[in-house]
Amino acid sequence: MVTLTIEQTCIRCGECISVCPAHILTQEGKQGAISISNLPTCIECGQCVAICPTDSVTHSTFPPETVHKVDESLLPSPDAVMELIRKRRSNRSFSDREVPMELLDRMLEAAHFAPTGANRQGLQYTLVTNERVLQEVTANSIKVIDRLLDEWKDSDNVVMLDMMRHLSSSYKKGTDLILRDAKALILIHSTDNASADANIAYQNASLMAESLKVGHFYTGYVFICSSMDKEGIIKKALGIEGDIYAGMALGMPKYFFKKYIDRKPMVVNKFL
Repeated sequence: MVTLTIEQTCIRCGECISVCPAHILTQEGKQGAISISNLPTCIECGQCVAICPTDSVTHSTFPPETVHKVDESLLPSPDAVMELIRKRRSNRSFSDREVPMELLDRMLEAAHFAPTGANRQGLQYTLVTNERVLQEVTANSIKVIDRLLDEWKDSDNVVMLDMMRHLSSSYKKGTDLILRDAKALILIHSTDNASADANIAYQNASLMAESLKVGHFYTGYVFICSSMDKEGIIKKALGIEGDIYAGMALGMPKYFFKKYIDRKPMVVNKFL
């Protein structure tokens, strides 16, 4: 059961009230005492703990050892963030080098810090670096594709059929277009309907990978094959329950992109 108390060191600034999404904190008038109501509706997001300037909010979900002061000196400038975003590209040309585990762990941590709906934090992660298992992910994806090709042979979706035939025939000729011979794979999955949460987590991990100079790309084919895998062979082979919502293939890059290219003109509607 969640417990929440406001210590006597509270200066009644009201900041915790402003940031609480569940509106369980109230204040009667400016500088009035902070009151707590409807505590069972607390989503345990930690906003109140993180905002309090005097550490006066005590929440049972967040003991002191889990709360850390932000080191402002480490924060990048807006220009630095934008440059990282601009230079991020899918990089499918990998060298033979392994991705160091400490870099993979940092990407997983970045993904884990992504926000989730109602703070459910229901995402789980599977990390694969074993070469045999990586090859099995590709092989099982091709099995799903071959089954779909047989089932959809009379489909008028020519583009989809051509893409699947290309993936299958390339694999049979020795070219892996699913994982591109990646040295590592991170899959993001959940037993909840967590598509949006997973893709936000992926973006966190992707930007971290870019900052670490690790090549990576979104494993769209694995996601599609898994979602159409009636027998669940992809998930069963990895011991995954629920659904795979996003994934990232990784490797140390052969080459680095030194330029970024403008996007198409932005389409935006503004109500000013």
